[in-house]
Amino acid sequence: MNSPVSSEAVPAADETFAARVAERSVAGGRLLALPTPAEEVVSLRGSVRAWPDFAAGEELTQQLMAALLDKGTEHRDRFELARVLEDRGAELNVTSSGLRVRFSVRALRDDVPAVLEVLSDMLRQPRFAPEELEKERAQQAAALQRRMDQTRAQASGALARALYTPAHPSYRPAPGALLEQLRALGRADVQAHHDAHLGADDLLMAAAGDLAPDALADAAREHFGGWETADPEPRFDTEAAPSEKQHHAVEMPDRESVDVRLGHALPGLRRDSEDYLPLYVANYVLGGNFSARLMRIVRDEKGLTYGTGSALAGVAVAHDAYWKIRVALSQEKL
Repeated sequence: MNSPVSSEAVPAADETFAARVAERSVAGGRLLALPTPAEEVVSLRGSVRAWPDFAAGEELTQQLMAALLDKGTEHRDRFELARVLEDRGAELNVTSSGLRVRFSVRALRDDVPAVLEVLSDMLRQPRFAPEELEKERAQQAAALQRRMDQTRAQASGALARALYTPAHPSYRPAPGALLEQLRALGRADVQAHHDAHLGADDLLMAAAGDLAPDALADAAREHFGGWETADPEPRFDTEAAPSEKQHHAVEMPDRESVDVRLGHALPGLRRDSEDYLPLYVANYVLGGNFSARLMRIVRDEKGLTYGTGSALAGVAVAHDAYWKIRVALSQEKL
């Protein structure tokens, strides 16, 4: 007997990938569904647009909010939420990722409707219990303290602050400033951010596995169909701040090694730009993997560094990206 979302047929081997992906409408957004030969398992990823006000420090508020979504809702406490998932062997995660709040699901096909109901409950009616907020605040504070002691985190943050204004999604506030802000956040701040920013805005879902697109869409509509949009305003810069050549040093006297970041903004380069894929391939050859030229020449042949590489960073459709090189080396080789 077929489950509510089970696949009815396996696509032909010679069918193109695009032809195999079915698109359905859910809560004003899109569901992309790909039936695959994987038996009885469905994986789903999705996101909604949240658009925090970066200059006002709302990215940290959003991170705290997202971390609390699985800690209890108006209908279930954290233990009941965990029990529903554990009884089904399902995985469900919600995270904040800059402009969007993202979620992922992995479950047996028969359990997908029940897991989608839990996901909807988390996103739409979180409890934000004060005791859970304090636990999460302590965990995030500890993570920020660790970043303050990491040379790589300090170097990456200094580069981002040199390239961007605080209103840009790729800007990285200093860990000390974030720690002070975190200590000042209260439940009312988290609840207000949820109410103002988390809705069905630009809802995107993509699923693959043992599924039937129409049945999966029906299950998603049942639990997300009444979700209203929050309509947050876009309050962020899309381009890098104009700047001359700069050099910044973060002194950490007790460290024997040095982390260096070199980089510059890439005006106009976004994920949907024509230049994105060619530049991605070029960077992959230069320093985008362990066997790339930077590692092979600078580390393996010349022995000048513990590790090096390059990357396109901050790549998105909504704002410009930047390019950076990372180098870890001893003070003698600097």
